Amino acid sequence: MKKKKDLELQHYSLCLIPVPVYLISTMDNNGNYNIAPYGMVIPVSYNPLIISIGSAKNRDTYRNILETNEFVLNIPGTELLRKVNKTADPIPSEEDEFIHANLTPIKSLVVKPPRIEECKAHLECET
Repeated sequence: MKKKKDLELQHYSLCLIPVPVYLISTMDNNGNYNIAPYGMVIPVSYNPLIISIGSAKNRDTYRNILETNEFVLNIPGTELLRKVNKTADPIPSEEDEFIHANLTPIKSLVVKPPRIEECKAHLECET
C-alpha cells in the first residue's frame, strides 16, 4: 500500500492543479459505492476551500451528493487511464464501481464515501 500524507487544509490547493479528469467517489444512503470521472472541477475559494463541480442532474454522483452531502475528490495519475475509463461505463446504480473498475476503496478520515487507494491525492468534501 502506498503511504498517504495528510495535508493542512491551506495546502490542499496544491492538489487542485489542472488535470484532465478527477474521480469522484460517493456513497448512497443504502451504502452502494459510486465512482465517476469529472473534468469540470473548479476551485472557487481557497480560504475557506470551496470547489465547484459541474454535473448532470441524472447522474448517480449528483444524486448521492444531494442525499448524503459528502463525496471524495480523488486525483488519479496517468497510469490509471484504463481504470478511469471503466468508471465511465454505464452500469446499474447498485453495482459496485470499485469492483467494476478494479480499484481499491480505503476508509476516508472524515466522510463516509471511501477514497480510492490507487489515486495520488484525495480531498474529502462536505456540502
